[in-house]
Amino acid sequence: MKYLKEVDSTNEYLKRNPNEDFLIAEYQREGKGRLGRSFYSPAQRGLYMSFSKEAKSDEPATIIAALAVCKVFPELEIKWVNDLILNGKKAGGILCELVDDRFIIGIGLNLVGEDFPDFADGRVKANEATSLGLENINEAKLIELGNEIRNAYFEILNSCPNIIDEYSSKCSSIGCDIAVYDNYASQNYRLGHSLGIGENGGLIVDFDGTIEVLNAGEITIRNKD
Repeated sequence: MKYLKEVDSTNEYLKRNPNEDFLIAEYQREGKGRLGRSFYSPAQRGLYMSFSKEAKSDEPATIIAALAVCKVFPELEIKWVNDLILNGKKAGGILCELVDDRFIIGIGLNLVGEDFPDFADGRVKANEATSLGLENINEAKLIELGNEIRNAYFEILNSCPNIIDEYSSKCSSIGCDIAVYDNYASQNYRLGHSLGIGENGGLIVDFDGTIEVLNAGEITIRNKD
C-alpha cells in the first residue's frame, strides 16, 4: 500500500504504475467519477483510494465495492449503480475501470464537512451532498479505513453467497419513480418505475408497461414508494 499527500487521481496513478496495487491519497487534484465527471476531493476531508486486482468476466466489481463500503459504514445506502448515499444525500462514489487484465477500483468518500460546491454536471447540487461527519482524520485513520474497505471487498467476493441479493438490500433506488437519461451530457430522459436488480446487476425498470433492464446509464429519483 502507498500513501500520498497529493495525486492527480488515484485511478490514474495505478494505471501509470501497474506494479502497484493499492493507493490512498489525502488530496486529488483531478478526482474522477463515472461518465467523465470530476469528483470533489479536497485535502484532509475525504478518503480517496484505488486498488487493483485481476479482472474476472463474471465479477461485478462496482457492486462488490459498494457493498464493501457499506460493510464498513452500514449507515450508507447505494443509489444504482455506484453512488453512496447518507440520509438521501450523496456521500461518495465508486469508479471501476477495466485496464488490460486488471480492475482498477476507485472509491471516494466525503468524511468531513458539509460545504460542497455544485457538481459540474448540474444534477447534484451542493445541498444534495453530505459527509459521514467523522472527526480526527489523519494518515493513520485513512489507512485504517482503506484497509477495512479493501479487505471487505475480498471477503464479499470470496464468501458472499448471493451478492445481488445483498446489493438489493442496500439499494435505495428500488421502488422509485425515476428519470433515465440517455447519457451523461443529455437533458433527454424517459420516466419509469424501478422494480429491482437483475441477476447481472442491472436495474429493472417499468417504462409504462414495457420492462427493460438497464446495464448502464444515469438516473435521478423522483419519488419512492
